[in-house]
Amino acid sequence: MQDWDRSEKAMGTIGLENVEQVQTILICQHKACRKAGAAAVLAAFEVALRQVDLPKPIALRPVRCLGRCGNGPMVLILPEQVWYDHVHPDEVPNLIDRL
Repeated sequence: MQDWDRSEKAMGTIGLENVEQVQTILICQHKACRKAGAAAVLAAFEVALRQVDLPKPIALRPVRCLGRCGNGPMVLILPEQVWYDHVHPDEVPNLIDRL
């Protein structure tokens, strides 16, 4: 519960008022996640989303912190609130297939 509270506070500071309207992929870009390869995960999502024809709009947003430091790179899918931890760039196409 404490991690989720921290995550809500972090998301509230980055202007995510409309995430309920569009499926949104949040990718943590804070220090611990970046050290674990979050920049490469973000780049993999950017490339993969351009290569697929999705039936619905999807927003991709790098965020400052998702509050789950030590488990990164962290990815959060909204509005479903599906969390993925220790994401590797090679796993990104598989995650997109689940959307």
